[in-house]
Amino acid sequence: MVQTSIVDSEAGSYDFADDTSNQLHHAVHQYLLELGWTTKVHGSELVLELDNDIWGLQMPTEVATQLLSELAGRRLSCPVVDIPGRWKVVLVEPADGTGSTPSLPASVSRISSGAWVPLPPTVTARGPVRWMSGHEPHGVPRPSAAMIAEVLGRLVRWQH
Repeated sequence: MVQTSIVDSEAGSYDFADDTSNQLHHAVHQYLLELGWTTKVHGSELVLELDNDIWGLQMPTEVATQLLSELAGRRLSCPVVDIPGRWKVVLVEPADGTGSTPSLPASVSRISSGAWVPLPPTVTARGPVRWMSGHEPHGVPRPSAAMIAEVLGRLVRWQH
């Protein structure tokens, strides 16, 4: 059984589940205000549903790290979610909105529309979901989906 509350004789009881729920609902509001993303609380996770406006590209950690480094050199950034025990997920907002996926290296795949990606502050059984990169658009432009595909193609070819 998972303990969801503790009792402190001086302070009364503290409900972890209530605190987690409040954090998740606050994050839903923040993601909408800061990024325009519509997220939702699903069970004990905060999730973003992927569609033609926001893609998820799943890749190994080393590829995501190299991608972020290459983009930083071009003064660009994109949000990358670090999901414990899984690959990294790069979130892309394609400008054309067509849903057409550029050619991607074999080690990178586009996650299906309708799939849910957990976002911070979610905590999974394997640990907390974290941002591998900044997710807020602090004046740093986002790369196009085509540019990300081009950079990934070059990085993956270089590794082989």
